[in-house]
Amino acid sequence: MEDIVNNVNGMVQIIFERTTDIGLKYKDSLLFAQEAYDAMTPEAIATLQQARFDRWLDMTNGTAVDEPEPVDDTVPVEDPTVET
Repeated sequence: MEDIVNNVNGMVQIIFERTTDIGLKYKDSLLFAQEAYDAMTPEAIATLQQARFDRWLDMTNGTAVDEPEPVDDTVPVEDPTVET
């Protein structure tokens, strides 16, 4: 299926579809502000689409792993039990 590109209220919607090796179909869409869409290359859009498909495929195969939130260890942590 070719990507379908819609323009709605200043936003660009790209509807895309992928099919797995065993015939499962995945259909999703990306939504961008017009300015963001204009700044993107076709390769960048394809990369986003593939990342969405890969994540879905990992979830359907039971291999998805949630990544922990990054920790900013450069910010000092205050100990509430210590008086300053």
